[in-house]
This record gives sequence, C-alpha cells and structure tokens, in this order.
Amino acid sequence: MIITADAAEEIAQLGEMLHHGYLAHHAQTTVASHSDAASLAPEIEDHQIVSVGYVDKTEGKPIEYSFPHFLKLAQDDPRVKAYSEQVWLAGALITLGDALESVEYLDHAPILEMIYHLRNGVAHGNKFRFKASGIKRLEKFPAHNRDSYIKGADTKIFEISTALEGQPVLFDFMKAGDVAEHLLAVGFHAGQLMNRMLGKA
Repeated sequence: MIITADAAEEIAQLGEMLHHGYLAHHAQTTVASHSDAASLAPEIEDHQIVSVGYVDKTEGKPIEYSFPHFLKLAQDDPRVKAYSEQVWLAGALITLGDALESVEYLDHAPILEMIYHLRNGVAHGNKFRFKASGIKRLEKFPAHNRDSYIKGADTKIFEISTALEGQPVLFDFMKAGDVAEHLLAVGFHAGQLMNRMLGKA
C-alpha cells in the first residue's frame, strides 16, 4: 500500500481524539466520584420518585434507571471503576488498531507497531499472546516508544517482546496514563508523517 497524506491525517486525528476522549472520560468519572455529584442529578420528574437516567435503544422505550443508585455504584464499587477504565482504554486501543490496520500501519514505525500488540492483547483477555504471525511481525517490525515525540524525562520506555507472553496489558504492563500518552504520540507521529508528505515538515 502507498501511504497517503489522507491516511496519515486520519490516524493523526483519531489518535488525538482518543487521547482527548480518555481525559474527558477521566474528568467525568472524577466528578461522578465527588461527594457533591448527586446535586447534579436530573430533576425528579412528576411520575418518578427519584431522578431517572435514560439510555436509548434501537426500538421501543429507552432503558430507565435510578440515577442515584447507579451514581453511588460508580462511587463506591471498585469493580465498576476498574472495568470502566479497562473498557474505555481497551476500546480506544481496538479502535486505533483497527484504523491502523485499514491503512496497513502506515510506515510501521515502532510507536505504531506497539498499538498492534497492545490492541491484540486487550482484545484477547487483556493479556499478551504471541502467535507465530505476531512473532514474525515483531522480528520484522520492532515495537517500542523510544522515538516517541510525546514523552517527558520521566516517561518509561516500553518495548514489546515475546517475554511478555501471558502478562496483563492494562494496569500491569501499562497504566492508564501511559496508554493515553501513547495514543497522543501515535497521533503526533501520523501528523508529522502527513506534514512530510505534504512538504510542510
């Protein structure tokens, strides 16, 4: 596949959006966990005895739920908090990985190749699993963040190797902030790639 500026731009925008989206999610959950969060609940409707939330369905009436009950669940149940984080980050990695797959991982830079292995890990039980094809790919295309444009002096260097077999991806190999930083780094790399192709770099 010939890399195009449009393909690079698509990844650049997606990486940035997912990074921003995670931080927005974090802001939402931080507010939800505050003791005064209940004051932000919707007004109680005439036919209800508590504030009610609504979730749309394809057909029929939306799901109705007790807003105070599930807000308290979000505040007090550590499993809900943990799964909320994992589902959001796993979804982001799968979304970005699938988008990169559609453009054949652009220039296969190590920072992009990391997404390939992270995406596969979170999609298969949140653990690294290396099949023959993945091992062969890793031999051809290294996967690390050494060349990341988005890292500070205290950013850990992550490198994918078969020694990670069976290790959990999220909250073990990488924490939430590491993943968020990497999403932005992928977007920035793709943006730089686009600019070079357009003669702007």
